[in-house]
Amino acid sequence: MRATSPASTFKIPNSLIALEVGAIKDENGQIKWVEKPLATSLEQKAHIDRSLQNSTVWFYHELARRVGEKNYNKYLKACRYNNF
Repeated sequence: MRATSPASTFKIPNSLIALEVGAIKDENGQIKWVEKPLATSLEQKAHIDRSLQNSTVWFYHELARRVGEKNYNKYLKACRYNNF
């Protein structure tokens, strides 16, 4: 078996972990972009449902920062995700 990157499929456990640990309030919670201005085609604010559908990369980067490595290790190991 060949190891491959989870790519966009990781958004599913990533979203669930973020909700579980309170990194985002609920499915209606939003994160506002606070860095450099984005291109007009990208959202300035994002909700988890639209971010999942649209692959809003900056949204998931911010969720990852909020979740933290310790929480990821705990939850990914619990659900036997990949090599955890």
